[in-house]
Amino acid sequence: MLRQLPGMSLGWAWRPAALEDHTLELSTKFLEYGISGLPVLLNANPVVRGVLGDDYPLFARTEAQARARLADAMCDASLLAEAGARCKAVAGRYTIAAIRRDYLAPLLMPTSLALETPLPKPGKPRLLVAGHDLKFADTLLGRLASRYEITRNYWWGHSHHDVHLSATSHDDADVVFCEWCLPNAVWHTTQPQRQKPVVIRFHRQELYTEHPRRLNMAHVRRMIFVGEETRRAAIETFQWQAHADKLVVIPNYVDTAAFDLPKTPDASFNLGIAGVVPSMKRLDLALDVLEAVRHADPRFRLFIKGRRPQEYPWFRQGRQGETVYYTQLLARIADTPGLRDAVVFDGWGTDMGAWYQKIGAILSVSDYESFHLAVAEGAASGAIPIVRNWEGADEIYPSQWICRDVQEMAGRILAQARDPDIAAQRAQVRQHIQRTFDISHIEAQYDRILAAL
Repeated sequence: MLRQLPGMSLGWAWRPAALEDHTLELSTKFLEYGISGLPVLLNANPVVRGVLGDDYPLFARTEAQARARLADAMCDASLLAEAGARCKAVAGRYTIAAIRRDYLAPLLMPTSLALETPLPKPGKPRLLVAGHDLKFADTLLGRLASRYEITRNYWWGHSHHDVHLSATSHDDADVVFCEWCLPNAVWHTTQPQRQKPVVIRFHRQELYTEHPRRLNMAHVRRMIFVGEETRRAAIETFQWQAHADKLVVIPNYVDTAAFDLPKTPDASFNLGIAGVVPSMKRLDLALDVLEAVRHADPRFRLFIKGRRPQEYPWFRQGRQGETVYYTQLLARIADTPGLRDAVVFDGWGTDMGAWYQKIGAILSVSDYESFHLAVAEGAASGAIPIVRNWEGADEIYPSQWICRDVQEMAGRILAQARDPDIAAQRAQVRQHIQRTFDISHIEAQYDRILAAL
């Protein structure tokens, strides 16, 4: 059977939750499929989430979801390739050679020999990437793989991990890269006998946790922020003035080629917003903007990319505040004639390039953001950016993209829809992203930091 696997497109290892939720081990089918490079369709139990990450695209809880994931995956070669690469990397940890090297050898080797005989190092520097959610870094890591030997260590949520595997990977690395400044970064900077240079990428939600205070900053060589406003806030919040020279800004990257696709004929009347959870994303303001433009032209519609609020567990659990907010908004959409047929939930998916083809204007109406990647990706597709003036937005994006209020947003949207030369305007915003945030430029900045360690 194993000889047949390389000719397959996908491995089916899905089993009902009644079985999967009561097992503590990885399926051997998953390992067999994975080591052959196959993407594997799985039930999202805690064990496989812990090794593949919460963002693995071929998880399904129900049989209906499994069939839907299968249908979507078989039409998306890039999704199959990404999932297959991740499965192969995880399965590689469970080969006989890996078990012998990582688990048996340290136990059987005499202590003196283990201390005196370092593992041989290949020519390329070894880069360990640790975190619970690596989707923001995956494409960049793929490009760096030609110059670094990269190992991924997936944590099970923010706080849980395989300590032995983390220690072995840490010891074998030349540099540790922590995606998110959460307990992963705390653990890797506080290993007393395992001092390694650590690079941390700080998003924004970390500002509202105590984890950054627990870092050993002496072991942090660089901390990377995607925006200057978040960097300033971190310095002030955690009293990092003495470490300011280690804290640098490198923007998020955009794979601009993936978004450089033709627009649909009706794109100018289609507004887009990517991600409307949590409430600070301000879906209510997006609805206000939609109502304002539809007063002038009823052809406008709002397309929402991402999971519906009611798909999150906390919605069913009745988290006070958030649940009330979204319940009221969903009722507003259903009860308002001007919204009922004009708001479209497109659901979660990795098909962002194709989705942006129908979007003429991309909205960013949040209370705060560190960067808001959807703005850059939308602009890379030629969508006109409509950005609320959240703090720091004007340090990342051109001032002409920033709007003070709903009325100004609506005015800009109506202007682009009426512009006979809209193609030139779309080309301008696309070119700005290519010059500023294209992955080739951002890759070079990361490469310089890593090469200097």
